[in-house]
Amino acid sequence: MRRRYLYIPSVIAIMSISPVAAQYNGAATGLVAGNYWNGKERELRYRPDGEDFVIVNGTRKFNRALYGTNTGFRVEAGDKPEFALYMPNMGGNMQFGVMTDNESKWINDFRHIEFRYRAGSAIYTLKDPVIGKGEIIITLLAMGDADGMVMKIETNGEIDKGIRLFTTYGGANNKRFSRNGDLGVDPVDCFDLKPDYCENNHFKFSEGRFNLYYGASKEVVLAAAAGVREKDDNPKRKLRVLHGVYPSKADFKIVSPYVVTTPQDM
Repeated sequence: MRRRYLYIPSVIAIMSISPVAAQYNGAATGLVAGNYWNGKERELRYRPDGEDFVIVNGTRKFNRALYGTNTGFRVEAGDKPEFALYMPNMGGNMQFGVMTDNESKWINDFRHIEFRYRAGSAIYTLKDPVIGKGEIIITLLAMGDADGMVMKIETNGEIDKGIRLFTTYGGANNKRFSRNGDLGVDPVDCFDLKPDYCENNHFKFSEGRFNLYYGASKEVVLAAAAGVREKDDNPKRKLRVLHGVYPSKADFKIVSPYVVTTPQDM
């Protein structure tokens, strides 16, 4: 069985592309010469910067996949620092937020979000008054020797004291989308964290590690977490196990997806 991994190390306070333009015959191909596509004005969203492609305060999620192994696995990243695992089939959603004693904020809502795609990695530089004058940097890579991802979270500059970073992860249900989550075909929210995706997710924790059992019935999932193999009565369901690693000094708890609307709900 191929092993699946999710590494979440954290060192935060608590823890030349040459553009080529082509001209087409709009009547014959549906393309209009110049800055139009099918009669609609095109928008230059990304700009080259050395060997990177960069966008600041982009609005899209899950529009830049990262690939590592020679399988159907991918990490869905994008303009926003919200990620999803496609194992293939839905392997969960990950989001981030920060809290102080007086307020909280999802990182997706930060005032400044720079997304930089660099040779198979996603790099985010994040700034907002809620954390002070400094910045949070998230670097994400797909693993090359297993179906998984590894992430580094660090800070730069003056981060206010008392800032707490948290990560939410869940919603792995082994769902197969009609076109494997392709943009423009499957719903734009197919990789979002949804309460029904969390059904029969069972986490088992040890120091600095966890296993997530999912994809099968509740009885099969709980038995697997107890070390017992049982057969699911539905042949379309298949038990999956994902292994995660997180900072040993981090706190964790299980929360209901029905009540998580702001970071303070955590």
